Amino acid sequence: PVSRKGYNGLAIEMKAGKNKPTEEQKKWLMGLAGEGWLCYVCRGYEAAAAVLGDYMDIKISLLRKPRKAERYGKDGVIDG
Repeated sequence: PVSRKGYNGLAIEMKAGKNKPTEEQKKWLMGLAGEGWLCYVCRGYEAAAAVLGDYMDIKISLLRKPRKAERYGKDGVIDG
């Protein structure tokens, strides 16, 4: 893990199509968020690359617009 922007690390759960995170995955993300991690569920590599680029403060050129990314906090989805 690399700490940045006040977070202890970054966790990204990848989902394809209409798949959603399981309850166990949600609990895991919320637990990490409670320990100071920045947590996202991303749909497609573009969304994950955008989240990672923002977290690491690096510019990533994307071939297409990122799909949805949901940010998780210790109590569940914060935005997305």
